[in-house]
Amino acid sequence: MSHTNTVSIGDTLHLDDGDFRIVGFGSGVLKLRHDLTDEYRLVEHLELGVHLAGPKNDKKKEKPVATLHHALEQLNEEARILIPHLQELLDGTPPDGRDPRPQYHARVPVKSRLECKLLELDRLGIDISIATLKRRLSRFKQLGPAGLVDGRGTRLTAPLARADKDVMTPLTELLAEYQGRSTPSVTRLRAELRFRLIEAHPDAARRPKIPSLSTVQRYIAYLDGDRKTTGNAEQNKSKSKSPDGRFRSRLATAPGDECQVDTTTFDSFVKLPDGTVGRPCLSVLVCKRTRSIMAHNFTAGAPTGFDHAVLVARALVPRTLRPWARHYEDLDFPEMPWTAHLDEAARRQFDTRRPYIVPQRIITDNGRDYTSEALRSVCARYGISLTESPIVSPTSKAQVERIFGTIGTKFAQFLPGYSGSRTEFRGEQPEKEAVLDLATVSDLFDRWVAIVWQNRVHDGLIDPYDPSVRHTPNSMFSASLEFTGYFPVPLQPEDYVALMPKETRTVQSDGIEFRGRRYDSAHLAPLRDHHDANGKKTRFDVHYDPSDIHQVWVRSPYNSEWVTCSWTETEGMSRPFERAYMDTVTRITATSHGFTDDTADDMTLTLRADITREEKDRKAADAAALRAAARAAARAETSTIGRHSAATEAPTDTFTPMGSI
Repeated sequence: MSHTNTVSIGDTLHLDDGDFRIVGFGSGVLKLRHDLTDEYRLVEHLELGVHLAGPKNDKKKEKPVATLHHALEQLNEEARILIPHLQELLDGTPPDGRDPRPQYHARVPVKSRLECKLLELDRLGIDISIATLKRRLSRFKQLGPAGLVDGRGTRLTAPLARADKDVMTPLTELLAEYQGRSTPSVTRLRAELRFRLIEAHPDAARRPKIPSLSTVQRYIAYLDGDRKTTGNAEQNKSKSKSPDGRFRSRLATAPGDECQVDTTTFDSFVKLPDGTVGRPCLSVLVCKRTRSIMAHNFTAGAPTGFDHAVLVARALVPRTLRPWARHYEDLDFPEMPWTAHLDEAARRQFDTRRPYIVPQRIITDNGRDYTSEALRSVCARYGISLTESPIVSPTSKAQVERIFGTIGTKFAQFLPGYSGSRTEFRGEQPEKEAVLDLATVSDLFDRWVAIVWQNRVHDGLIDPYDPSVRHTPNSMFSASLEFTGYFPVPLQPEDYVALMPKETRTVQSDGIEFRGRRYDSAHLAPLRDHHDANGKKTRFDVHYDPSDIHQVWVRSPYNSEWVTCSWTETEGMSRPFERAYMDTVTRITATSHGFTDDTADDMTLTLRADITREEKDRKAADAAALRAAARAAARAETSTIGRHSAATEAPTDTFTPMGSI
């Protein structure tokens, strides 16, 4: 008996130990009798499927018969015309619906009927031999219209079954070697395949024939699958990083159970602290359970272990309320449940409308900045497990990798200087736009995370019981506190300062000079111009936040309290139009090409030489003028004396004495 969904009394069942006939049924139990030994057996109805034997290996599996509609779709025009004629050969039914014709009566021999049908088909323009007609009549009698389907188009054969194995083996190895490399052409792959065949088979007589270019392309299309070896290089690299096995999800039951951190180049140009324009690096720490961005950090260059330690410190210590916290009130965002356990002083100190999540485990990559001693020390101090993901496995941190794409489309592209996520999306000169400085972008991103990201529905937070519902990070966090059974106690600002990097500086009478800026506080009075026993100025540890230029911290040796030193130019930078004024000055300075110190010294020497030369020239000109004036005066004096002498002498030829008249 064939395996069916129903059985009835009298049916024969093929069990593992023989054939049994069903002779009775009652109370959910079948009574069976062995066909050879007449032995009876009772089998519960629910266990019947377990005892049934599988299909015999020696039985030939019947080819499934296609449905009439599916068969007609696969028939060509000639096969469709043959269907009524073949039906007439079987039972005498005429194809045109008229009365049955005597030449096709069942009493007429089959050979005569076939000969009459051949003549009729020939008049219709169908050229078919009697052998083919016999074969099609036999198939039509067994399977109906499905028997007329051309089996060559539906034949199940192994792909590339006729391909030479000596060619397919080196081609498979060659494609595997190109994973993650630059995209080659099919011509190059065929040339390398020919070279490998020559090396493997030096004897030309026994060497496999190199396939044609189109054949190699067809082989590659099948062997390559979706790895895109000869396609887009970006897709090729992404496919090469996909795991070979199945994806296994790591469940996170509470906020902070698993956090992921990663760094990427920000998709927008900004003005860096050194005055240049470039693309900073953005590091984010994400909670997998709630998709909350717990902390972020912008760095001008590649981040270091200290930068990541600062990132963890920001996650452990909630951000203090900013002046822009009024945006929460404008949008009527609720406070987080954990803030109900804070006193009034703490409520004024912490951001009560943002989740506070303590990371229990952080997934990182294998970069040197993430394996640094600074980050490990911070995590060990606060009991945070640090786990390195497998090498070249972006799927291990899929959530944080996806968040970077959302940051680019939902935040970065709305900034001036947007560069695009890839080169083909970049404009001509986005760095020439009116880009923002790094501190402004960091503050703007902080606002965007608190107001937009944390209250935006996410596709990664789909309700498993109602897939049409999307949740927000804040709602996920608020609901989780009711089921975790505890709430984390926020660390104090003193812990945050202690986690910051430090450098040693002296305290001058006008404050602390730190990286080109001056910081001061009224509480620095006992430390100003302090000297040790040897008469040298004492150097103190100055803690600083790499992304915050407005303050530094110094621990007082007298009471161990942290002294917050503010940037002395903070109030000046708040003057009206100060930012616009400084941006204009920066632009003018960049275009006017001012002098550097060395150039200024050279210009001073040049000016001094010019002044000296001009002074010498002036003195020489004065001396020459004096000499010329002296010569002119001498000539004038000589001329005057000569004229006076000539006028006083009497001429001898015209003088007449008085007495002679």
